Amino acid sequence: MATPNLTTEVTPQPTLPIEMEEDWGSRSIIFEDGSTQSFYFSDRSFRKWTLTYSPITASDLVSLRAFLLARKGDYATFYWNNPETAENDILVRLAADGFKSRMLTPTVREATVRIYQVY
Repeated sequence: MATPNLTTEVTPQPTLPIEMEEDWGSRSIIFEDGSTQSFYFSDRSFRKWTLTYSPITASDLVSLRAFLLARKGDYATFYWNNPETAENDILVRLAADGFKSRMLTPTVREATVRIYQVY
């Protein structure tokens, strides 16, 4: 089974701007004696995006939510095409707290999806 693509399989597209964060993959541990040890997780940055879908209809929200539920939330990976950089098929996963929605009016919704790149 082919890996699904959020951009091509869900009708609503995120509104701009798309927010991106980069985590350079270094971590530090502070020990009880005050000494520290630093290390890299990876030699490349971990990219995270926050996608906002607004305004969308209730049926578009159902479509978006169904796509994410089919991925079992943050369990399965999927592809995403970044319209800002024209990168296609970026392998991503939904962040653990990665889906929020709210009702703006009785017929208009807004959703926020947080995804991160998987290597």
